[in-house]
Amino acid sequence: MQNIIDYLDWRGDVPFSAAPFNPVDNLILSQFSYISLDGIAPGTMREVVSELIKLGRVHDNNLKLSKRLAESRRFGSARVSHSMELFDPKLEMQFGALVVDTDDGATCVAFRGTDATLVGWKEDLNMSFSEEVPSQGAAVQFLNDGLRENTRPLRVMGHSKGGNLAVYASAMCRRDVQDRIVAIYNNDGPGLCDSVMASEGYARIESRISTFVPQSSVVGMLMNHTENYQVIHAYGAEGIEQHDPYVWDTRRDNFVCEGGLRRGSLYTDRAIKEWLKDISNEKRKEFIDAIYSVLQATHAHTVSDLTSSWARSSVAVISAMGKLEPETRKHIHAVIGALISSYAKTIFSFPQAQAETADVPAQEPEAPTAADSTAPACEAPKA
Repeated sequence: MQNIIDYLDWRGDVPFSAAPFNPVDNLILSQFSYISLDGIAPGTMREVVSELIKLGRVHDNNLKLSKRLAESRRFGSARVSHSMELFDPKLEMQFGALVVDTDDGATCVAFRGTDATLVGWKEDLNMSFSEEVPSQGAAVQFLNDGLRENTRPLRVMGHSKGGNLAVYASAMCRRDVQDRIVAIYNNDGPGLCDSVMASEGYARIESRISTFVPQSSVVGMLMNHTENYQVIHAYGAEGIEQHDPYVWDTRRDNFVCEGGLRRGSLYTDRAIKEWLKDISNEKRKEFIDAIYSVLQATHAHTVSDLTSSWARSSVAVISAMGKLEPETRKHIHAVIGALISSYAKTIFSFPQAQAETADVPAQEPEAPTAADSTAPACEAPKA
């Protein structure tokens, strides 16, 4: 089993002139976009990574990945030309974007996914009732205004929420920018609302979207997708842990494919869709706002803050729940009950649920090649 770090060990010495940009390259830059470049001047990947290491901003797998990027012939001389970070608790907004000019003449725009902040997770949940959350608007503006001096072909990508932003911004940006986009990559990111998917902008870019999800995907199954997705083998992880890009199995120039999603992923997808179908946007907002207000009472800023001192946090949560209006408490219990009911109903009717849910099939994997492995590689994207 090999991941994106292993890929750079094998293929880092191969320039884009010899091996074109591929889906694994996309996931590498999508993961790199999670690293804060705030205050770091534009420069080559080598220069930027050197500064990141000096500042102590990269650790663990991100440190390994960054070093491989800097040392590689493939990415070392690529220019990290622009980045942006926005964080606003009042707007419930967490946003990041990165621009990398590769030496094949293209520009890669990588949108950051959700970080560990509660604000970031709240913005994700807001997608369930909002036509546009602040990060989606920022992503459109970034494509429209952040690349004015740039005339190169564009590849737009992201992991998790970043994948959603990549598709949303590509669909909603100006037509002249859209015409320059040659590929869009959504790595286990949520889908879009119906109005965006029905738009002319989305219709124009749909054929350029490549969507990848692990076999037990949860996040990537949320919201709506019309594009086909490819199911990736994730090793050493189960359930939501497969959302981590570092457990996605890679080969020479692509991921290792699975034949389809696991049953647990289909259960969850079906249950959430059933649940949302029966709850109005107003009730979704009320529920999510109420839960968020309870979590804010703990004074935690990140998920790790919440879990590292759970004894103290749980007392604050119970106290905050007690202060909610009786009707709000009743509504929270009702919504949670509806989710449990939807999940139970899905499990007990799974053969029918599976047939109804499988309206976005996984791509059929190609036959394996002896040069790579007995496991099949995914199909190359259409772009």
